[in-house]
Amino acid sequence: MKLHRLPLLLACCLIFTLAACNLVYTQAPNQTETEPRAQETKTETTHRTLISQIQGAQHRSPLEGQTVTDVYGIVTGITGSGFYLQDPKPDLDECTSEGIFIAMQPVSPVKVGDEVLIANGVVKEFNPAGAGNNSLTITQIQTNDFNVLSKGNSLPEPIVLGEGGRTIPNQVIANDVNGYAGKSGLFDPQEDGLDFYESLEGMRVQVNQALAVSPTSKYREVVIVADKGKNATVLSLRGILVLRPEDFNPERILIDDAFINIPEIQVGALFDQPIVGIISYDFGNFRLLPTEKLTFS
Repeated sequence: MKLHRLPLLLACCLIFTLAACNLVYTQAPNQTETEPRAQETKTETTHRTLISQIQGAQHRSPLEGQTVTDVYGIVTGITGSGFYLQDPKPDLDECTSEGIFIAMQPVSPVKVGDEVLIANGVVKEFNPAGAGNNSLTITQIQTNDFNVLSKGNSLPEPIVLGEGGRTIPNQVIANDVNGYAGKSGLFDPQEDGLDFYESLEGMRVQVNQALAVSPTSKYREVVIVADKGKNATVLSLRGILVLRPEDFNPERILIDDAFINIPEIQVGALFDQPIVGIISYDFGNFRLLPTEKLTFS
């Protein structure tokens, strides 16, 4: 009897084993169903567009006219038509700016220090002098679609212009231009003043020991040089920059009253505290928009 039951027992074990294997097989697809979801998450993060990618190593954005998604940064300044956004994690490429202007109407209620994610927007080159003018343009993102992720964040450290930071060109405005400066072939921030300031467009910068080389104009603008004028090529006895055929003084920095009131300042005034602000462009000049009160003697 036992010998007859043995084949039956083996057959039952075989059936049970096959059933168990089939059970494992039918469960396998459920285990792999989560894999596409993980891939989708990774794909979403790769869509994030860096501000430096939008700015590019050139005057006009390589993404001009395109829609960009997930642009991240800290709000550094607010105007009547938008706000400045800067990436707190720079790419260490001095040719590409980490800041950009976010244009919107109406301006949404954001504050300096807000951490913002632009969901999507269109990259535009805004000409402050009007369409058809050969003025340089301001790279910006036009959008009303963004989220405030957090508030009260520290601002990105300003880039020092001059001693201890980036050397400001002091002779050449642009010597690689063939036609419109905004589309010049060689982008050379180390030598060309136009390219130098373009590489900082929309970013926080700092000028130490600034020296006024002009009085306050009727437009509330003042021209300064960094480091008491150590990098200035020629200063006259009266303390103003001397313009020469081979030297157009790109080391001059025009400060503007976009964020603060510019007081009456005379030639030779020395600023007691570093001037901190944002680089922008308007009326044919790159300019520094101070965000903190000016103190000088």
